[in-house]
This record gives sequence, structure tokens and C-alpha cells, in this order.
Amino acid sequence: MGQNEKGLEVKSEASLTTNIKISPKQEVAFAAECADALMEVISKKPRKVVINGKQYLEFEDWQTIARFYQCTVGIDWVKPLTSENINGKKVFGGYEARAQVLNKDGLAISAAEANCTISEPKWKTRDRFQIKSMAQTRACAKALRNVFSWVVVMKGFAPTPVEEMDEYYNPTPAYTSPEPKEDFIEGLENDQKNGQDVIEAEPEKSKARERMEQGLNGSAFKHTCPVCSKPHNGQYPKCLECYKASKK
Repeated sequence: MGQNEKGLEVKSEASLTTNIKISPKQEVAFAAECADALMEVISKKPRKVVINGKQYLEFEDWQTIARFYQCTVGIDWVKPLTSENINGKKVFGGYEARAQVLNKDGLAISAAEANCTISEPKWKTRDRFQIKSMAQTRACAKALRNVFSWVVVMKGFAPTPVEEMDEYYNPTPAYTSPEPKEDFIEGLENDQKNGQDVIEAEPEKSKARERMEQGLNGSAFKHTCPVCSKPHNGQYPKCLECYKASKK
């Protein structure tokens, strides 16, 4: 027994179900009963998550196990992740969250931290609220996994929350525009007016913009001028001299 960084008392797993000491056999028997009940619940789900032949649990499945032990999970804090670009400007990179599992007496018995970042292919173009939400989901699932993984493996489930797996399929459509949304920009302006710390994401360059920049650098476009027939590198068919002459 001890205390965590916020001064909350942390008890061992033996006190999860009751304050009365029970034998190891009774503990295992109760865990097996919980695992059977979870298997029955998951068998009725229309979409089960199987990766490389192994079945994984989603966050709500971990919550089900926690309810059997009269436990719950909640978020302790959420923080933005930032980095500096070459200009020294803060750039938004994602969110990090910390979650705690509480027993029926409100005492913390587990905690975990997790993040969700735009460096992940599936989250690179998502809205910030979606990234923030997933960071919290991962932290909660991981905190529950720290306590109850020994229970779920009794039925052959993978002990890792599926939200941590790269292969996990998330059907929510992604926002794919290379430019920031107007409401996102408006939100940043409102944060600035309110004196809040603003972390701005840099928009991706479109392919057309990249081609134009390459052309201006003389590395991508090769043309023969239709006026003077001279070969040249540039964005437009005419060479620079003929283009200027046509504007006079």
C-alpha cells in the first residue's frame, strides 16, 4: 500500500473485490467467472477485432471487466504535445493523457499515460478533438489493462488494448484537405483573443504547390520555348525572356 503523486492511496489488487481476505483459489475462481461473463458479452458483438489470429478487446470491453470488480476509470489530466519547427515556432503534435482506475471506495489502484499524435498515419489529418479523445481512450484502456489483463487472458484474449495497435481499423472518415479548416483557424483566433496558449499546426503542402516550387527552382519542368525554340526549365512553356517581351 502506498500513495501516488497526487496523494491518493493505492491498494493492491487483493482488495479489488472486497476488504475481506480471500484465498488464491477463490480469487482465481471469481476471475474465471468474470472472464466467462465477458466472453458471453463479446460473443454478441456484431464486429469483433481479430488481428493476426488474436482477438483484442476494445475500451468498452475493459470497462465491462472493471464493472465486475466494482471499479471505474477516469481521466486525471490531458496535455497538448508540441515541438518547435526550424523557425522556432511551436507546432501542434498531438495530445497526451493520464488515466486512473478507482475501486468502489474511490481509491486509485492503477494509472497509465498514453498519447495520440499526428505522426500516426491514421491521425495525421484528424481534427484536434478526435486526437484528444483517442489519447484519453488509450490512457483509460491501458490503466484498466494494468489491473485486469490477468483476467482476460484466461479466455485467450490479447492483453494489449486494441487502440494501441497500428492495425486497428477505425471506420471514422478522416479529413483529407491539405489546408486548415476555417473553423479551426477561427478557433485559434478566439484562443488568441482569450489569452490562451495557441498551438498551430502547419498545413501540408499540396502536390501542385510542391510541383510549382520545384519548377521555380529549375528542377522539375523542362520546356522548349514555342517562341524562340530554346530549351529551358520553368513553370511555363515560354522562356523568361520571351514571356517578358510578350508583356511589353
